[in-house]
Amino acid sequence: MAGPTTQKDVAKYLKVHPSTVCLALKNDPRVPAATVERVKAAVTKLGYVRDPMLAAFSAYRNSLRKPGFHGTLAWLATTAQEFEWRSYKVFLDYFEACRQRAQELGYQLVVFDMADYAKRPARLTGVFRARNIRGVIVCPQPRVDTVLDLDFTYLSGVALGNTLKSPQLHSVNQDHYFSVREICARLRERGYRRIGFIVPEEHDRRVHGTFLSAYLHCQQGWPETDRLPPYRGSFEAAKIAPFRRWMKAHRPDALIGGDYQASVVTDTLRLKIPGEIGLVLLGPMEGDESFTGMVEDPRNIGRVAAEVLVSMLEHSQRGTPNDLQRILIRGRWREGSSIRAPLP
Repeated sequence: MAGPTTQKDVAKYLKVHPSTVCLALKNDPRVPAATVERVKAAVTKLGYVRDPMLAAFSAYRNSLRKPGFHGTLAWLATTAQEFEWRSYKVFLDYFEACRQRAQELGYQLVVFDMADYAKRPARLTGVFRARNIRGVIVCPQPRVDTVLDLDFTYLSGVALGNTLKSPQLHSVNQDHYFSVREICARLRERGYRRIGFIVPEEHDRRVHGTFLSAYLHCQQGWPETDRLPPYRGSFEAAKIAPFRRWMKAHRPDALIGGDYQASVVTDTLRLKIPGEIGLVLLGPMEGDESFTGMVEDPRNIGRVAAEVLVSMLEHSQRGTPNDLQRILIRGRWREGSSIRAPLP
C-alpha cells in the first residue's frame, strides 16, 4: 500500500465497513469478540498506527465544543445493616463531586444499590447493558475486602477507598500514609515526644493498615524512650478500662486518633486539651474548628474519580486492568486549639 496505512485500508482488507474497524479498535461491546480479534490482527499485519497529530487535533477540536450528552454512568453502592452510605457526609461529598464533574463532561450519574440485586447479581449486568451504561464508580463498601459479583468485561470502573477486593479496579483515595507522617512531624516540631496512636484496628483495616504503617515508620526515627506501643483496643463505653490502663502505663503527651476517640479523651477521661495532653485527629469533626488535624478533600477525590472514569471510556479501557493505578490525594493540615502553639 502507498503511504501510511489507514482504517479504510484495514476495512478493505477485511471486507468490512470502516466503522466496524473504528469500533473494534475501541473494544466496543457491539462488535463481536471474534471480529475485534480479526481487526487487531489485521492492524498488526498491515502496520496501521493511529496518527498522533490527527488525534491531537481531534482532541483540541472536541475541547472547544460544549459537551453534549454522552451517556450514563453508575454510582454503585451497597446498603447493609447499620451501613447506609448517604449517612456519611464524606461519601455524599464524593457522590456530589462525581455527579457535577460527570455532568460537565457530558454524563449523568445514576445510583444503583447492590442490595437490590443481592439474589440475582447478574440482573444488574443486564440492566447496565439495556441502558448502555459502560462506566461504574464504586462507592466505599460496608466491609473490608468486599467482592462484587459483577461482570466488568464490558465495563470501565473506578473504586473509591480501599474496601473493594474484587474486581480489582483503578482507585482514587486520600493519602492516609502522608497524613499520619505529617501529623507526627508537626507534633515533634511542637515539642511533643511521647506520641500515642489510638486508631482502632477496625478503622485501620479499612485503609489496609496505612495509618499504623506510617506511625510505626515514623517511630523508627525517634529515640527508643519515645516509642509507645499503639493502642488497638475498643472504645466502647463498657470496654474503656484497657484504654485507661494503657494511658496510665505509657503516659503519652499527645494522641493521634479519630473524632470518637476525641470524645472519649475529653468527656470520659476528662483530660484538658491541650493543657494535659495534645490531640490531633485524622479527619477533624465536621463543624468543630477547635480540633487540629488533617482534613480530607472528598470533593477533589470525587472529581478526579469522574475524570479518570471518563478518560477510560474515551480510550476504550474496559474490564479489570492489568496494571492497577492508585491515585492518592493529599489532605491538608488544619490548625486548631487541641495542641500547643508552634515553638518560637
